[in-house]
Amino acid sequence: MKVLMVTRGIPYPLNHGSYLRLYHLARELALSHELHLIVLYDGQQNLNLVENIKSIFKSVEICQVPRKSSSALVRGIMMRSARRRFIQKINLTLEKGCFDVVHFHNSDTAYYGLGVENCSVPLVLDCVDCLSLLFKRNQKHTTSGIVQWLKCAYHSCRLARFEKQILSFFCSTVVVSPADADELRNSGVLADIRVIPNGVDTSAFSFDGEVANRAESEKRLVFIGNMDFKPNIHAMIYFVGTILPLVNKMTDDVVLQIVGGNPSSEVLRMGDVDGVEVMGYVPDVRSYLHEATVVVIPMVSGGGIKNKVLEAFSMTKAVVTTPMGIEAIEEVQDNVHALIADTAESFACSVVRLLNDKQRRVRLGGNARFLVEEVYSWKSEAQLFTDLYENVQALSDVN
Repeated sequence: MKVLMVTRGIPYPLNHGSYLRLYHLARELALSHELHLIVLYDGQQNLNLVENIKSIFKSVEICQVPRKSSSALVRGIMMRSARRRFIQKINLTLEKGCFDVVHFHNSDTAYYGLGVENCSVPLVLDCVDCLSLLFKRNQKHTTSGIVQWLKCAYHSCRLARFEKQILSFFCSTVVVSPADADELRNSGVLADIRVIPNGVDTSAFSFDGEVANRAESEKRLVFIGNMDFKPNIHAMIYFVGTILPLVNKMTDDVVLQIVGGNPSSEVLRMGDVDGVEVMGYVPDVRSYLHEATVVVIPMVSGGGIKNKVLEAFSMTKAVVTTPMGIEAIEEVQDNVHALIADTAESFACSVVRLLNDKQRRVRLGGNARFLVEEVYSWKSEAQLFTDLYENVQALSDVN
């Protein structure tokens, strides 16, 4: 099939969940489909990054939007003009290209899908996450006062209205987790909503026995994620403020490493706590996962699927998580693939139990690795998209 993909931002490097998803799916889909890409580019990335994706796509077209202007009015006018040109670019490409499917990646491209004119080609939207659910959950855990709480409430309502609008426009809408799908279905709009989770590169994220053995004498906890992302901030506020003190009462010499770029001021202050190391951006998170004794994922807000879980599982790491941390990975069983704790006390006890029990860590890690190999490879997720493309194309031919 000939597929046109539309995205905002060059999907490289793989330091963002949305980029990671599109890059790996496209790489697998390109083995059996002809892919073309249109990118809305805002100038915040190095344009040379395009070279890293050209081998995947038969063509890559860049449509640039203006960088920030000192004048909000000037930028607003320029943005409207850029958006109009981007929609025109999509329509012109469709007129010339004889495509079978158009794949819009991420909710922020949906607006441009609404501008497609007189198109008989089926349009698919990969929302990735339900953003109204993300803000609804962030609202419950905001620690920045009433203004931030009201902002979350406003964005949740605004995005819910927008999501309701787009559901009836696209032939099919995809999200990564059942919770996201349920939230969209609650809008009342009759629409085709499908769950296609993320995968993990099991070759890149694999077990390194030599490094793991060096870390066995330590009590090293690791959390990984972009640290300007509110759900990750909420997770670390919960862990450092509530769970870690309980862990320290039960065992000595525990070190927590918070790994991820752009740490907020709240996260940076955690570095003043004994035993907490804020690492910031690192070029390769795998070295920290290799040396982790236990990976902690104490999520209390957010949505979607947690790539950090899949990556830890793929590297055979023992994981302690909250139910929200693994809600999108339905096959996970407590004490089989990970330890699942819904209170601070049970989370702390689970961490200490694993720190003291190498045999259990090995068992959980082995089971987790087997799970991602069987269910969460990018090859299997790409096949689900292929099935979706074929389905919407067949329905389009009938209509």
